Amino acid sequence: MSNSTEEELLENKHYSRYYKQKLKLKQKYDANLFNIGRAGTRNTNATPKEREEYIKYINELMDIILKNESHYQKFIWSTVSVSEAISREKKANPKPHGLCKSL
Repeated sequence: MSNSTEEELLENKHYSRYYKQKLKLKQKYDANLFNIGRAGTRNTNATPKEREEYIKYINELMDIILKNESHYQKFIWSTVSVSEAISREKKANPKPHGLCKSL
């Protein structure tokens, strides 16, 4: 998936919906907050207020990503194979073994 272009990702309806949520969130903040510095890093001359705003943005973005049944999670699940999805489900929801059933 790392070789995917933005256009290819946007073909996935779940990614497209997540991307729209992300853009809507970015519009709430000053565009200068997202200026890229050298070597792909953020602006190192950011003021403490700008850093606080960026942390607030990241927290809100993580709320969107980590929300149960979010568009981002649906996108990720849509990209894994059936066998990988079954394996992940088993890890996430293990069944009780032997003695645990009687508890």
